[in-house]
Amino acid sequence: MNTTPQLTKQIILDASSVINLAAGRVLQKILAAPECAFSVGAVVHSELGNLRDTIDQLTQNGLICRMSGIDVSAAELRQKQLQHGIGPGEAECIIQAGRRPLIVCTDDRRARKIAEKVLGRTLVTGSIGLLKDAVQVGALTESEAWNAYTTMKAAGAFLPTLPVGFFSA
Repeated sequence: MNTTPQLTKQIILDASSVINLAAGRVLQKILAAPECAFSVGAVVHSELGNLRDTIDQLTQNGLICRMSGIDVSAAELRQKQLQHGIGPGEAECIIQAGRRPLIVCTDDRRARKIAEKVLGRTLVTGSIGLLKDAVQVGALTESEAWNAYTTMKAAGAFLPTLPVGFFSA
């Protein structure tokens, strides 16, 4: 009998979501959540500044996959950026998700709207969605999710105001 859980979600993260989850001190717990597989593209990796080393270590630990830079051409990337007025990392995520079954995770409002239009609403989430999912699968407690959210907001994340109890399962 196979007891290996099926991955139900394959999620590609943009820089804003990685930065926010790291600021909320929950990046590793989110990446270790069951039934999810996470990845970042080469462009997003290049946008992460001092978090690149963290992502490299998490890649070595098997918690996240780095996608090859050859998957998206420079011309394709530039065309998507100009067409939608979004950054290169967000464009990379949308292009990748258009080619394979990936959910785009972004906290950039404009990129979310574009991704929803291009891919459909069910294939787009943000750090708040990941926090809520983590509570539902037991990777985080409600309190941990709330603390991460408030820490992200205090660090300058542009996230919506949520009511207390939002992360209740």
